[in-house]
Amino acid sequence: MSALALESVLIGGRDPDRVAALRDGRPLTWRDFSDAVAGVAATLEPGRRYALIAADAWLFAVALFAVWRADAEAMVPNNALPATLSGLAESFDEALDDAALRARMASPGAPAAARLLDGERCRLTLFTSGSTGEPKSIVKRLRQLSAEVAVLERSFGAQAGDACVLATVPHHHIYGLLFRLLWPLSAGRVFEVSPHFLPEDLLEAAAGLGEVTLIGSPAQLSRLPELIDLPALLSRTRLCVSSGGPLPADAAAAFAAAGGQAPLEIFGSTETGGVAWRRQSDGDRAWTPLPSVRCAVGEEGALRIVSPFLPDDAPWLASDAAEFLPDGRFLLQGRRDRVVKLAEKRLSLGEQEQRLADHPWLDAAALLVLPARRDTLCAVVALSAQGRAQLVALGKLATQQALRRYLAAWYEPVLLPRRWRFVDVLPQTERGKPDRAAMPGLF
Repeated sequence: MSALALESVLIGGRDPDRVAALRDGRPLTWRDFSDAVAGVAATLEPGRRYALIAADAWLFAVALFAVWRADAEAMVPNNALPATLSGLAESFDEALDDAALRARMASPGAPAAARLLDGERCRLTLFTSGSTGEPKSIVKRLRQLSAEVAVLERSFGAQAGDACVLATVPHHHIYGLLFRLLWPLSAGRVFEVSPHFLPEDLLEAAAGLGEVTLIGSPAQLSRLPELIDLPALLSRTRLCVSSGGPLPADAAAAFAAAGGQAPLEIFGSTETGGVAWRRQSDGDRAWTPLPSVRCAVGEEGALRIVSPFLPDDAPWLASDAAEFLPDGRFLLQGRRDRVVKLAEKRLSLGEQEQRLADHPWLDAAALLVLPARRDTLCAVVALSAQGRAQLVALGKLATQQALRRYLAAWYEPVLLPRRWRFVDVLPQTERGKPDRAAMPGLF
């Protein structure tokens, strides 16, 4: 099946009876998709701002195209936790979750005729952690997303073939959105609606589908060699993709030994979209820019990016330092800001430090990530008088648990500190700033 621009998906002449997706083995056709989009769009108000928080990937895709078709605005919070939605309340008028979408599909209004979507006017706002402060909004025009999936199909579509897309990642961030929803919809490739977070479920699903394209994350993929029969999975896998962080070299080697080649890794960000790709082999860690993406070294060694996936032609200075090789590929040299990734989820250390400092038990807080087999988020917190009293009354473990529960209103469990140190005053430099070089010694 030939690929379609995302702007044309609703009018592209797909065979209505062709399968678009699978939910627990049950086929969902292109007729199902177009009817659901038309029905939901008829219930939406032009110009109104809708937060898309559906956990079901099919419903999320229906909602996204329905919002675009209705000339409304779509946004996706960085998570659907109550405190996050409360903090973003001024950014949207109504949230569309699974129940709300099913209700709209059950009693839709009269659908309007399908039409070509406007690549410039149709937009999606994503939220991600900035270097400090509140979540940062990133606006993506449909034309940017359409350009990116077109590059993915030209570059890697032949490797994916007609294999069904299986994912171990959610669809609420740019990687999952592009690779498990928008790229399959553009290419006419069937995708599994439910993610397969458990390795044994992933293996069972692949066994029932023939050939698959696997969309995973480094944290998940690196554990598969120990947990399942990896050669059995890879014998059915045409293409394995990893993104969100670097895949450990030993995991890449394990996949190459079990299946003939290492996973395809994609480097990028919410702001930039995809930037470069690699397959690690014999210690080669270099990245190759994606077609139509130009990369160079900018100020202070920062990676400088010019890409059609950006909102304009202005170069983007990434937070990553880079070293270029004579063949045009580059090596990443670490981040230049205080945004880190834990299990492929981005966290602003400054933002979480401020959240902790706002707690009545604390006067100040500092976070650091200690490298290990799995990076560990650690917190050094200076207790207030109230906090010292609570520490005496509750003990260290209960105090830590209470602070973790407080943070859990904003952050997923993987982004909560795992190790804590309680101090009267944070270690400081001669200039009175937090002495971050001294803090690892506390652990």
